[in-house]
Amino acid sequence: MIGWTTAFVDRPADSFASVRTFWQRVTGTAMSEVRGERGEFSTFLATGADACLRLQRVEHGPGGTHLDLHVDDVGASAAAVERLGATRVADLGGVVVVRSPGGLTFCLVAHHGASTRPRPVGRPGARTIVDQVCIDIAPDRFDAESDFWAAVTGWELTEGRETEYRLLERPPSMPFRLLLQRRGDRDRWRDAGCHLDLACDDIELAARAHAELGAAVVERFSWWTVMADPAGVRYCLTARSPDTGLPAPL
Repeated sequence: MIGWTTAFVDRPADSFASVRTFWQRVTGTAMSEVRGERGEFSTFLATGADACLRLQRVEHGPGGTHLDLHVDDVGASAAAVERLGATRVADLGGVVVVRSPGGLTFCLVAHHGASTRPRPVGRPGARTIVDQVCIDIAPDRFDAESDFWAAVTGWELTEGRETEYRLLERPPSMPFRLLLQRRGDRDRWRDAGCHLDLACDDIELAARAHAELGAAVVERFSWWTVMADPAGVRYCLTARSPDTGLPAPL
């Protein structure tokens, strides 16, 4: 059903330029020409790879991250995810916006044959890659939302290293893994959201490099560090192989 995935860095106008420069340098990419009626879209272009990370200027709110699923038949796929419990939000003429049962808004778009994912960037021992979208889910909705995404993707659902995580095993050609995270009880009424994760050879080296580019360390954990980009939007540096996406040994 899914031929490709794209993650969008959605950021407000007042931080748009700094965010564009930050993520371009982090990913080692070039930028496409801007497009859209208001010049609100552009794409991070990695050498020798198909586009999978894009930038969007948003007019309202703090911004965040959203996911596009590339499919062969947008209309049929929209009907299929609705049968699985999703709600159609908007039909934008070739792009259908839907909301998952747990409240995550995502898009269905046409697949045009993309199949080559980017390679890690950086010097040996300090490589990173944006390779995972983590879906953050209220605890009461975690099981149902996990089942929903397993059905939508057709990917195998496995348990994570810690009990609050589950992973959808991506096909080899896909640019992003999907990680499902159960939020704490204080977030039990919040709709699902998502954020970007980077696999890193060395989290501390990556955190220092990102801080020099304008990010800030928010919180450190055993195998991941929470960061905030120049717009204040959070993402994570994780101790996983940039080549395989698999967790580093304990």
